[in-house]
Amino acid sequence: MGTGSSYDLDKDLTREQGMVLLIRLLGVEKEALEGEYDHPFTDVSDWADKYIGYAYEEGITVGISDTEFGEGHIMTDYMFITLVLRALGYSDLGDKAQFVWDNPYQFALKAGILNNAKPDRVFLRADAIVIFWNALARNNFELAHSLAERGVFTELMLEEAIEIYQYGQILSDDVPDDKTTDDESAEDTTEDTTEDTTEDTTEDTTEDTTEDTTEEETDAPTPPDTEMTYEKYEAMSGAEQEAFFNTFSNPADFFAWYAQAKAEYEAQNPSIEIGGNGNIDIGDILGGNN
Repeated sequence: MGTGSSYDLDKDLTREQGMVLLIRLLGVEKEALEGEYDHPFTDVSDWADKYIGYAYEEGITVGISDTEFGEGHIMTDYMFITLVLRALGYSDLGDKAQFVWDNPYQFALKAGILNNAKPDRVFLRADAIVIFWNALARNNFELAHSLAERGVFTELMLEEAIEIYQYGQILSDDVPDDKTTDDESAEDTTEDTTEDTTEDTTEDTTEDTTEDTTEEETDAPTPPDTEMTYEKYEAMSGAEQEAFFNTFSNPADFFAWYAQAKAEYEAQNPSIEIGGNGNIDIGDILGGNN
């Protein structure tokens, strides 16, 4: 939803722009544009029609009235928060309502998509991105990984985004700055060093290093808290989980540990379904099971 030259993060959003942004962030734009979705609103432009139809049929939007979506109206913070919560499977409708649509702050804070429960009187595009980043990061980036599996972006792109968020730069890029591209120079260095060093180093290093490196290459990184388990981690608060995440030297190490810990837990508890604490299955939601 940029201008072609920038994303205009310092600008506000209209309701239809916010809806399009949300659908793109959820990775379902193709589904929305190629599907046959309908809505009852009479004030929706052609360019936004399919997006609004998808959102209406998926229960993400109900409009400002039975026949009006509110096209051209400025998107407020509570409007966007409510849309995101609905997209995540929470409801503000009926007897089982979990939050109030125009005052969702406390619930959104507990759900992990807000950093604080205070209303944002000036809601900009950048604020919408922060909310959705928080949604991606919930439950150990569960939504983000599901989007990567759907091809919305790659796991490498996700890892780099996490590193930029955590450290302000990409840490996993360890490609040397200088690469030898001249075939002649490569041949020169090979001839100069091969005969001199091969015999001297082979016997000295082979036996010493083989046993030491094998386990490091096959095992997932050990967290600083060696007693941490998947079950303990899942029982922690969001702040505690974030603190534990930050004890790893880089995000890739955390995800390697998490994958192994989860696999070990599920092997020991095959009949227990993780997520019975009220969290929803993001995969089901993205598949349309709201």
